[in-house]
Amino acid sequence: NNSVDFVARSRVEELIFETSYKFLVNKGLDIRSPDFKLIRVLNSDPDYQSYVLLVKIYMSLCNINKSVEVDYYKVQCNGEYRIIIPQNFSKTTSDYLEEVSKQYTFSERDGIMKYDDLPIFDLRPHQPEINMYRVRLDSASDVYSMVKYIEIKNVFQVMDDSKEQYLIFVADNALLVEVVDGTRMNLRVNNISVEVATIFFNDAISFVPCFKYTDSEDVVMFTSRNFHFHVDNGGQFATDYYGMRHELIESIFSIESYVDLNDDHQFKESKLSALLTESKTVLYFPDYLLQVPNRAQLINLMDLALRL
Repeated sequence: NNSVDFVARSRVEELIFETSYKFLVNKGLDIRSPDFKLIRVLNSDPDYQSYVLLVKIYMSLCNINKSVEVDYYKVQCNGEYRIIIPQNFSKTTSDYLEEVSKQYTFSERDGIMKYDDLPIFDLRPHQPEINMYRVRLDSASDVYSMVKYIEIKNVFQVMDDSKEQYLIFVADNALLVEVVDGTRMNLRVNNISVEVATIFFNDAISFVPCFKYTDSEDVVMFTSRNFHFHVDNGGQFATDYYGMRHELIESIFSIESYVDLNDDHQFKESKLSALLTESKTVLYFPDYLLQVPNRAQLINLMDLALRL
């Protein structure tokens, strides 16, 4: 019996070793790396063989768990994570839902997922239908520019049979879009009425697409990877007119200086494209003076300027 148990155990160990080995290789770890050398050294020592085996089991289980994780959405409701197995899975949607549910407060009641009393998902079915949408916003002003319209992705649709509404999250703000008569749109940013407008700021900054408050001349500019400003492809406004301007942001670097714990000056270099986030900038009438409070907002506006 002891010999049989030993043979069975050795075969299991070989299987686990092969599985974990393939897992490491698929993860891009070089077999000549110090990690593999350390595994060989530990595996040759009888005192550490059992420890190495436990590590391999753990890694194999992590690999199995990771393969399962891509089949469900993980969202935060009522301060707790909720696992949703959808009818149609999307990795992009999965990443966005996990990120946005961490940043904004969602709730769930009677199987309905809500944001600020707006129902967005029905979670009662065993495999609920989870869809994200795209919304096109056209300028309501009489001024025209090279930007024809704004297209926004990763948009939630509000569950309401009586009216068509869409919910957009950007830079710690909630933008609610309501379709009226199938032709017009009412927009509200944090329950404040706005409209998409093309504003002439001054001779240097002209005809910029943004959101204007309905009851004032102040305007709001949002920057986000989910916002796409569609530029006219005709004439001088062709995307390649100024060369490869859409790739300029990839070629610009930011060098940040700081003092470490040893009071030594250090420098950190990063691509601007890797530092892009979301931001909200308010410009006040009549001067429309651009005041940038932080580095992140400046980088976002630079990216927007290059793309426009």
